[in-house]
Amino acid sequence: MNFQNFDNTIKEKKHIFSTRSDTYDLHGKHQALYKYKKLWSFPERTEEFLKTKLYGNILHVCAGASNIGAVRLDIEKQPEQNKDGFILGDMYNLPIKNNTFDCAFIDPAWNIPYHKRMKFCYEIRDKIKMDGLLILNAPFIPKIKCCILKEVYYGERSFYMANVSLISIYQKVQSQFNF
Repeated sequence: MNFQNFDNTIKEKKHIFSTRSDTYDLHGKHQALYKYKKLWSFPERTEEFLKTKLYGNILHVCAGASNIGAVRLDIEKQPEQNKDGFILGDMYNLPIKNNTFDCAFIDPAWNIPYHKRMKFCYEIRDKIKMDGLLILNAPFIPKIKCCILKEVYYGERSFYMANVSLISIYQKVQSQFNF
């Protein structure tokens, strides 16, 4: 296994703002109306790094605002998802046929409870072809049955004692049905 640095490939914070409006609650009190902007997105450098690892027919799960991948899936469509290939769905029940993609990339929420982490890993593993790659961007490195961990990259962060971005690259070496 090989640990390498892809410095400064952490996600960038975007500004959130709120505005007051002429809306009132049931008691006649002035009520704030909040508007939100996109909070997290990959910096260009991280997307360029990922493009060097991904190949062929690519599935991107938890795609957010990214346009990486022939098929991009998320629970909510962002305005930036303007290309064909976006589908609404959830990472635990992908509406996609098994053994379809050469590579799959996922950037899940980082606060997923421990007992739910393997379910989405196995769901995505099933969608890639034999010898295909599963690339996971998360602050944990799971052991995924039927896959071997090939490489791990880490992002240097300027925050003290914060989660670190780990990009783990797995290769599918066995069908989940051939134990």
